[in-house]
Amino acid sequence: LAKLLGKDVKVHIDDNLSDKQQNSLKGRLDAAIKNINDHAGSLSGEQKSVLGNIKSIDVDGSLKRSFVNESGGDFHLTTDYVKQGSTAWLGSAIGHDGYHVEEFKMGGYGASRGTNAEKGAFQFQLGLGQKIGFNSTETDYLKNLIAHPESLSGYYNSPVK
Repeated sequence: LAKLLGKDVKVHIDDNLSDKQQNSLKGRLDAAIKNINDHAGSLSGEQKSVLGNIKSIDVDGSLKRSFVNESGGDFHLTTDYVKQGSTAWLGSAIGHDGYHVEEFKMGGYGASRGTNAEKGAFQFQLGLGQKIGFNSTETDYLKNLIAHPESLSGYYNSPVK
């Protein structure tokens, strides 16, 4: 379990990974969650609420890409995603997928998937990331995705396994 803004979030790291790999990935997730918690005072009520949509985090070595189960708030991450992102980026990804849960609450899968849904999630992720420590490369990358969300459609429309 981890505490994200005072709420319990179940965290599971793939049992098929070595203890060393599991501990490394858990450490990176713990750091991202701690970073969010450390910046709680600068987050808006909406940002806190959206982050609260994530109920569990599962790191799975068999996934081809990360995704969220919008109806349950279960966030699934690839091992590479956790390994490669900065602490701020990883925290912002929790927000990005929490935003998809929010979109789902407002209009089901039609509202939480596709180019418009991604654009909204990228915009949320940018605002959150700027409060929790994005560098200029991360900021510029998301600004480009907001301007051209279709550029990642091959990724977000691809199978997860």
